[in-house]
Amino acid sequence: MAISKTIRNFPIPYPGECLYSLFSRYHARSGNVSFQNTAEDLFGNPMYAFHSSVTTPYRLEFVQRWYPQDAETVAKKLLLYHTGFQYYCLVCRPERKEKYYEAFCQGTAENYKPAVHMAREISCFFHHLRYCPMCVKEEMELYGEPYWSVIAQIDGVDFCPVHGCHLCDSSVSRNDIRSSLIPASQVLSSQELAQERPAYAYTELDCESLAFSKDVYWFLNHGAILDYNTIKRLTSNAFYRQGKDIHYGAFYARKELLMYHTSAAFKKKMEVIYITRYNLKRDDIDSNNSFPFYSGFFPTWILTIHYLFGDAENFGEAVIADTMNIGKNSPDNNFNLYC
Repeated sequence: MAISKTIRNFPIPYPGECLYSLFSRYHARSGNVSFQNTAEDLFGNPMYAFHSSVTTPYRLEFVQRWYPQDAETVAKKLLLYHTGFQYYCLVCRPERKEKYYEAFCQGTAENYKPAVHMAREISCFFHHLRYCPMCVKEEMELYGEPYWSVIAQIDGVDFCPVHGCHLCDSSVSRNDIRSSLIPASQVLSSQELAQERPAYAYTELDCESLAFSKDVYWFLNHGAILDYNTIKRLTSNAFYRQGKDIHYGAFYARKELLMYHTSAAFKKKMEVIYITRYNLKRDDIDSNNSFPFYSGFFPTWILTIHYLFGDAENFGEAVIADTMNIGKNSPDNNFNLYC
């Protein structure tokens, strides 16, 4: 890992805080005039930008500059609990998951490609940093300041999985993130929040969106310990129990399931994300009564698991129990995080 400089009093991350928020709090604390000054402090290079640090493990090769004591352990915690890595692990084959894990934590050159891919797959759609007004109020009471969380920036997550209220757009846009480090405390004042009335789920679309948010949130905190092969086996078995032979048509079995269970409004919501993410036009998608998502599109996996097992937590417990029954316990001790 790159060292050459040690930063004193680097902030301790709050629960679920994204790296961009952590860097922004350091920027405000340091008194640096520009984000280039902060990039020089953090990475030894004023040309590094920060827009990739919202949901991805950005520049963890420099973690020993920020936390010189037990840097490797801190790097792992930052990766697992302050980025979207665990959510991304849901459809990662074991060899890829392990390769990416080592690349991020050890700061090898191989970490840049998966970081870009991860950002595209889980958080390409957001236009402004988002927040839960109830979370912000609690953060002010507990910590004296709010912060930007990872879960609020993931595509398709429109409701807070903890409080059940609709997420709000802040004034910080994607373009702002490219050239500025803006802590949540700078734009989310107590006076503004006092005037906000949280909007809770009440329509069918709202309820589906809230359930989706809760499932994503569970995987965001536990996904790394789930064995990929067990995930495939349990979902396949669940389809077989429904009388669906998916040996030659896993995508079509999922499509049929989602077409039957998902409301038209929620399909439309996910379709917009899909088209935007992959730079498609509506004409590029089969409109013949189809659920137009490839099997690798993350939300289809979340929804499939939800409709087959009830929710992500039930599914996760089933995966862990099945893995233990066949004598593996945990695919890798590095991911033994379940609690």
